[in-house]
Parts: sequence; C-alpha cells; structure tokens
Amino acid sequence: MVAATLNLTLGAVNRPFVYRKGTVDEAVIAQALKIGAYDVSRLRRGSELMALYHRLAASGAPPLIVDTAANIGAAAVFFAYKLPQARILALEPDAAKFALLTANTAGLPVECMQASIAAECDAGAETPRIN
Repeated sequence: MVAATLNLTLGAVNRPFVYRKGTVDEAVIAQALKIGAYDVSRLRRGSELMALYHRLAASGAPPLIVDTAANIGAAAVFFAYKLPQARILALEPDAAKFALLTANTAGLPVECMQASIAAECDAGAETPRIN
C-alpha cells in the first residue's frame, strides 16, 4: 500500500485526508467528496430529509447517521461538514480501512467502531448482532 495525503477544503476548513494511492480509495473520495453522491438535498425527497434534520437538531435530539460501510471515512467526513449537528456512527470491520477511518475523522463528531452489521443471527442468538 502506498499511502498518500490530500488536502481537503471543506467550506473554510482545510484538513488532511489519508488514502491508499492506486486503490478504490480514489473512487470513494471522488464519489463522496467531489461529486457529492451523499448529498441528500439533491434527492426527490431531499427537502423533507433536510427539514427533518433541522427539526431534530432544533429540538436538541441530534439526528443520527449510521455509515455501515465507512471504508476510509470519506462519507463520514462529508456528513460531518454538511450536517454538523448530526451524531455520526461509522462502522468498518477491515483493520487497515479502520485505521484510515479513525485518522480521517479525528477531531470530527464521528464515533468510529471496528464492526459490521449482520443480517442474520448467530446460531442460537435471538437478535442480530453487531460484530
């Protein structure tokens, strides 16, 4: 792996973002941070989602965003800047990606967990589990 760092400009803030050069990380960064694929305001019901976000934030109940495949943190960083009053939970089971996720979200309101979500219960378990 060849680690590289790019300087993100998000509004008035500049911050480093670490990724693995020559890997799918480059496409992930482009999708989340350059073309804004996760910008809910562009969706057909985006105005409703943004209104809900603002209502929840105003009520003191922070909106919750769960990124269940957080990868290296591009979407989590996007959400932290786009929706700053949200509580963001970023899950990533892969150790190498998780290390980059925690580095890339340092200082942001993002809770990172090295975990995944399963759609099936373990044998004998009554409820689904978070690994």
